[in-house]
Amino acid sequence: MWSYEVKKIFDILFDKGKISGIIISCQSILHELPFRSVKDYNHYKFLLNLIRDLPEIFFYSKEPIVLREYKGEVQLSIPLIEINDLYKFATIIKEKLSFPSEIIKGIDFISLDGQLAGEVIKKLVYFLENRSVDTLLYELEENHSMFDPRDFYENIVCKLFNNKSPRLEFVNSDTFRRNFLDLDISIRAVSNTFPLGIIPKYFAIFTAWRLADLDQDMKNGLKYSGIVT
Repeated sequence: MWSYEVKKIFDILFDKGKISGIIISCQSILHELPFRSVKDYNHYKFLLNLIRDLPEIFFYSKEPIVLREYKGEVQLSIPLIEINDLYKFATIIKEKLSFPSEIIKGIDFISLDGQLAGEVIKKLVYFLENRSVDTLLYELEENHSMFDPRDFYENIVCKLFNNKSPRLEFVNSDTFRRNFLDLDISIRAVSNTFPLGIIPKYFAIFTAWRLADLDQDMKNGLKYSGIVT
C-alpha cells in the first residue's frame, strides 16, 4: 500500500474523531527503502504523505548505520576466522556492494577501506547473532554506507518537524557489543598503525513529535533537540 493511500485512511479516521494523531515507528527499515522500494522512492515525500496536516505525530526510527569510526584505510584481523576466508568474505561484500577500493591480504590481516571493513564486521556480527545462512544472504545486499544519518536528520526529520523536537542519537546494542567482543576483532588505522580500540556505534535513533494539546509543564520538559554522539 502506498503512503498516500495510508494517509487517506488516517484522514477518514481523523475526520470521524476516531484518532487525534499517529505514532510512526520504523525499526531498521528506512535505510533499505531507497534500494528495495520503488524506483523513484524519496524519504521526504514518503513521510510527508503520512504526516501532512495531522495535528499530533510522534516519530521514532532506529536504523543501522555505517560504522562511522572507521575512516580511511584500515587493517582488519579476526583470529577466529582464517585469513584466506576473511579475505574471500570481504571480497564477496566488496563485489556485492560495488566498493571501488582494493583489498590487500597480509600474513594475519587484510587491508581495506574503513567503510568496507565496517560492512564486513556488521555482517559477521549479524550472522553470529542469527546463525542463519538465509539471513546472511539477505544482509549481503545491505549497504549501510548509502544511508547518511546526519543527512537524514538534517534534511528530512528537521524539515518535516519544524520545531525543537527532532533529536538524533548514536547508540549501540548489548548484542552487537557482545558479539563484537566474542569475535576478538582487531582493527588498526593504516595511517598511524595504532589499534582503534573502540566498539563502533551500530544504530542511529531519530525522534521527533508534533503534539497539539500538551500542558505547559510537559512542553517545557520536551523542549530539547540536537545530536548525541
